[in-house]
Amino acid sequence: MKEKESGSISAAEQATGGAVTGGVDRIVSGAHRGIDAAAGVVHPAVDRAAFSAHRAVENADELAGHAGQALDGAAVKGEELVSIGTGYVREHPLLTMALAATAGYALSRLFGSR
Repeated sequence: MKEKESGSISAAEQATGGAVTGGVDRIVSGAHRGIDAAAGVVHPAVDRAAFSAHRAVENADELAGHAGQALDGAAVKGEELVSIGTGYVREHPLLTMALAATAGYALSRLFGSR
């Protein structure tokens, strides 16, 4: 027992420790191989997903640009129509009043309660 107290290890303890260390090394090596295999499968899928996400954002940006241009065009058309309408009212005030009164009467008859 004095040998154990002094820190020396018996041959049986060395053999057992070597077997445990070898088993741990095999487990660690297998885990690394498994992780590498999983990473090899996952990386391409993540790359494809990232590429698809980037493409979707670019398409959304392009569509938003087109929608903005369409809204700008509609705003210009609206301003043109208001300008034309205002000019017509200034040039023909009596006719405009008669048309407005006729439209009001027709709508009141159409939607009025009986």
